[in-house]
Amino acid sequence: MYLMPFLFLILLPVSISAQITTTLTPGEAKEEVSLLQRALNLLGKTVAPSPNPGSLNNETNYYGSLTASAVRALQCDYGIVCEGNPTSTGWGQVGPKTRSLLNSLWGQISYLYEQAKDNFNPGRQTASISGSGSGLIAHYTFDEGSGSTTSDSAGSNNGTLQGNPTWTTGKVGSGSLKFDGNQSIELPNPSGLQGLSEMTVAVWAQTDIPNGTTNRRVIEERGAGDDPFELGL
Repeated sequence: MYLMPFLFLILLPVSISAQITTTLTPGEAKEEVSLLQRALNLLGKTVAPSPNPGSLNNETNYYGSLTASAVRALQCDYGIVCEGNPTSTGWGQVGPKTRSLLNSLWGQISYLYEQAKDNFNPGRQTASISGSGSGLIAHYTFDEGSGSTTSDSAGSNNGTLQGNPTWTTGKVGSGSLKFDGNQSIELPNPSGLQGLSEMTVAVWAQTDIPNGTTNRRVIEERGAGDDPFELGL
């Protein structure tokens, strides 16, 4: 069962503006820890609530218990490690696998940070980058509350609900969609998606699918013969 308060799709050239190059361990004070905290905050693994040290735009160089907790959550979600400790298994430590993951994800979201760093808050980011003129290919708020379609506020790429997902209240805006695993949103095949070698998809979602489950995709390109793209959780 899934809850999707909103989703927005960005398709832009992506460049990696920073890299974590060393192993980071709890208790250390290094310059790269602030980059680690920033990446964790942007990925939804909030180190600390704003405006406390470690929160977005208030990152520090100290790798304390809050940073370690956020790293553990990230490692669990991405199937790197989810038990043990920094010494025995690397859980809570940024080693080679976690560093590689963070660097790849940081490259994907660096554009978002540069555009929204002055007022970025994951709970209200649609106010910063949404709708017509935002540069997005598509943006879905799921605020309709009823019906079989969801509107694209950035253009005309409206989605069609498949399998009757449930309209409900959301954490951001006035609505969201709840999925049972057999439901989805089918999207058209806009020209803006053609010929791209890179894309970024950002989504605010809540899921109860256990870690390790294979069918956890958010967007799927299905190829010719069907509607080429599908949103599903």
